[in-house]
This record gives sequence, C-alpha cells and structure tokens, in this order.
Amino acid sequence: MKSMLALIRYQLQLFARTYRYFAPMSLYLIFIAWIYSMIPNPVMSSYASTSVCLFFVAAWLAFNFYAAEPPAQQQLTLMHSRGGIRYHASRMATVWVAAFPLTLFAVLYPIIRGSFDRAPTAIEMAVSLYAHLLFTWMAIVLTALFCSKIGTQLISKLGGLVLTMIMSLAVPGLNEWLPYPLRWLLWVLPPASLLIDSLMNFDTLGELETIAKLGWPLLYTMVLFLLTIVYLQVRRK
Repeated sequence: MKSMLALIRYQLQLFARTYRYFAPMSLYLIFIAWIYSMIPNPVMSSYASTSVCLFFVAAWLAFNFYAAEPPAQQQLTLMHSRGGIRYHASRMATVWVAAFPLTLFAVLYPIIRGSFDRAPTAIEMAVSLYAHLLFTWMAIVLTALFCSKIGTQLISKLGGLVLTMIMSLAVPGLNEWLPYPLRWLLWVLPPASLLIDSLMNFDTLGELETIAKLGWPLLYTMVLFLLTIVYLQVRRK
C-alpha cells in the first residue's frame, strides 16, 4: 500500500511539472461558477449537468496525463513500480486523485454558495458525490484503454474516445433508433446514461431501480478496469 501511494505521489509530481492539468481544471471551475451564477437551481438536475461535464474533463485530464510522459520516463516509472499491473493501476489512480478536488468543488460549491432552490438532503449529496466520482473513474479507464493503442494516430485515439463517451450518454436514443436484433450491442457501451437518469429522476425512481441504475455502472467500470489492466499487461509482454 505504501509503495502504491509513493508511486502515485511520484507521478503526481511529474504531472504537476507539465502544467497540462491547468486547462481542463480551469475550464471546469469556470463552468461550475457559470452554471451557478444564476440562482436558484434545481438540485439533482444541476448535479447531473456538472457530472456530465466532469466526465469529459476527466477524460481530457487523463489524456493529457498519458500524453505528457515520454517513453523513457515511462520505462523508468515502470522499473520503480516493480510490476506492470501496479504501474498501470497507479497511473489511472494518479489521474483520479488529480481530479478529486474537482469533484469536491462541484458538489460543495453550490451548497456553500446557496445556489440551490432548497437544501439538498444527505442522501442527495451522497448520490451526487458517488456519481461524480464514478463518472471520473469511468472516463479515466476509457482513456487509458484508448491511449494504449499502439501505432494509432493521436487524432484517432481522441476521436474514438470522444465518440464512445458521446454514444454512452446517447444510449436511450440509440436504443430507439437501432433495430431490435442489434440493440444488444448497446450493452458494450459504458452505462453513463444510467447515472444521468438516476440523477435527473432521483425523486421519482423506486428504491430498487435507483440501486440498479447506480450499481450497474460501478460494476461495469470495475470489470472494464480489470480488463484494461490485463490488456495493458499482456500487450507490454
């Protein structure tokens, strides 16, 4: 555990020196300030908007992180990590730690400022925090997967990542558009739309439906994380 924390701290220091975090983080803070500049705002739909924005900002942050480390530095970090699995897991964890302050700001800023039309309940705050954290992790894992493609041009990696993220949010519309025999393909996409639906319709969803819509994205992201780690490890060999 200590070695993993040391590895994350080391990679955070390297990333901080590049200043590639500045643009995505600054723009997200500006977006939060702008969206809450007009008062009052509905609680859960506002959190849905900031979580979707964080979904893309976290991917941008992760993309900059993966692009910032030169190959020679990657080999040095890999040697210090004493294992490919720990190395790849620590890289994703590093971006998640870097993005964590954005999550706290998105959840706490409107409460402190009094930007909502009412005080959010404890369960609403917990669900909103969970959604922001999970959106961040989902974006980071997706970015790690797309950035791992050898021989692929930068624009192809970025285009594939953005397209996948947009499609994951548009699943309800795609479900209506696709022929029934092909709808099973939508299960391959990240279930980001379920998180949005659980936030937008939090007051009307039943307890079991809410648990399912919040739980499935977590399970999907965990499985995708493990598969990505395995893929990166096999590819390295």
